[in-house]
Amino acid sequence: MRGTPGENCIFKPATCNSHGMRRSMVAAMFAVFCTVSTALAAKPIITSERFTLSATNPVATGQIDPISSIDRTPHGGVAGTPPGTNVYRNENNTLAIYRPGANQRMADDMQLVGGAANLVYYELLVAGNASNGSAFNTHVELWTGDPCLGTSTLIQGTQIDFTNIPNNLTAQNLEAFIDPPVAIPGSVWMAVTFSGAGAANAGWIVGEQAETGSTADLFSQNAPAPTGCSLFSLTGHYSGFWANINVQLVQPPVGACCSGSNCTQTTEAACTGGVWQGAFTTCDPNVCQAGACCSGTTFNTCADSNEAACRGTVFHPADSCGASACGPNFKIYEDDFVTAVIVPVAQGQKWADDLTFGPGAPCELLAYDV
Repeated sequence: MRGTPGENCIFKPATCNSHGMRRSMVAAMFAVFCTVSTALAAKPIITSERFTLSATNPVATGQIDPISSIDRTPHGGVAGTPPGTNVYRNENNTLAIYRPGANQRMADDMQLVGGAANLVYYELLVAGNASNGSAFNTHVELWTGDPCLGTSTLIQGTQIDFTNIPNNLTAQNLEAFIDPPVAIPGSVWMAVTFSGAGAANAGWIVGEQAETGSTADLFSQNAPAPTGCSLFSLTGHYSGFWANINVQLVQPPVGACCSGSNCTQTTEAACTGGVWQGAFTTCDPNVCQAGACCSGTTFNTCADSNEAACRGTVFHPADSCGASACGPNFKIYEDDFVTAVIVPVAQGQKWADDLTFGPGAPCELLAYDV
């Protein structure tokens, strides 16, 4: 039987698998299909539109602008593979920069995986919004906390000055090799200040939530009087620096060891018979589980990926883009497991079963089968 009601179905994508989970011991064979509601569709990811600051943000000196491309040519003299183990990585970007203005110190919090360690390397992406403008300089340093707080201290040995950075709508890669290594806590703030003739055009690449470690959705800025030091976040985008931090670890790090879709947390040496995915990779979400990653406003853009890489979108384990796994119409619940058990139901008697729907956006119920 198929029904086609016109009511909305709202579900909990964080608590279920690709086709939902059955929580009761006895359940009818049942399937639910949804289509993405225009009114309820997820907010599109903006890649070139100028963002605005939030209404509660007291700082009005900054501006976000699009850039054209990423240039990974290092500025800072680090050649080859960066040293150490990566404990913070935020390389999700939208090809957009935030320009705080000349001599305005900006800072972003960075929670490192693995805790306190010895810093050997960090990286930051910056850019200028002029097509062929004057070069600018960038001063970068790490703090134990928000630089605006009196309880925070500058971590000596982390200060680096990068000079004569091109101002050409292309993101430039600033790399710092820290030798000798410097002890840092498990949570740091990276502070950035722009100066020089092109400083008014300069900014850092706007990131997302970090892939390794984490960062809060806010920035710290030391703005001119009367505003002074304050925290703020961006409207329409997550507030994070595009950055990397590498350290020396005392103990070998653990990471995901993949044997097919089976995932275990081990050291690289202990990952025998499997494929080690790298330090601090996780099994929750499962980096070993391949599937279809659906994105876009109607979730009809498909990429073959894994569960860990498919963040903030819809993931269908063991599906592929060739199988048309992505929307706008998609299945959010399926239970077709046959037990050969029939439960007699008296005429007129009502039975009910609880359903927890699978991942996706808030949607409109399109059909169901039973």
